[in-house]
Amino acid sequence: SQSYTKTLQTLIETYEALTDQDEERQDIQNQLMEYGRDNLSIFGQMAFYHASLGEWNDALDAVNRYEQHPSRQTALSLSLGLLKWQLLELTDRKEDARQFMTQFASKIDSPRYRLIIRHLGGERSEKELIQMAGNRPEKLITLHTALGLRAEALNDIKSATQHYKEALGSYLDDWNEYHLSIGRMTALRSSR
Repeated sequence: SQSYTKTLQTLIETYEALTDQDEERQDIQNQLMEYGRDNLSIFGQMAFYHASLGEWNDALDAVNRYEQHPSRQTALSLSLGLLKWQLLELTDRKEDARQFMTQFASKIDSPRYRLIIRHLGGERSEKELIQMAGNRPEKLITLHTALGLRAEALNDIKSATQHYKEALGSYLDDWNEYHLSIGRMTALRSSR
C-alpha cells in the first residue's frame, strides 16, 4: 500500500511538473490513468486539469472514465456532472448537453447544484442565483466556475473572465474549480 501511494504520488508530481510541450506528458498521463484506475479522484483531477487548458474533449474523456465506475453521490461527482454539461456545450453538442442535464438533474440531491442547473437551464436569473449564494465561498466558487464556462460556451469572454475572477475570490485554492478558473483566466487573457 505504501509502495502504491509513493508510485502514484511520483507519477502525479512528474505529470504536474511537465509542460504541455513535453513529449512524455501523455505517456505519464496514460500511466496515471492505468495505475490509478481505482482511484476515481484522479479522473476528476484530470478532467478539471484538461478543462483549465481548454482541452474540452480530453476533459470530457476523463469525466466519462470517472462515470464508468459507479459511486455514491459526492462533491466530486456533482462537480464533474456540472462540468460535463458545460463541456458538452463547449464542444457544440447542445442536444447531448440538454439530455445529459435532464438526466443528471433528476438524480441529484444537492439543492445548490439543482439551483445552478435551473439557472443554466434558464429557470433562474444569474443575479438571483448569486444573491442566493450569499458570501459562502463553496457556493460562490461552484457557481462562478459554472457561469464562467457557460459564458465561454456563449463566446462572452468578458463575462467568463469576470466569473473566473469571482471564483478565485473564494480563496478555496485546494478546489479543482479554483485551478480551472486560474487556467481559463490565463488562457483568455493570452488570447486577446
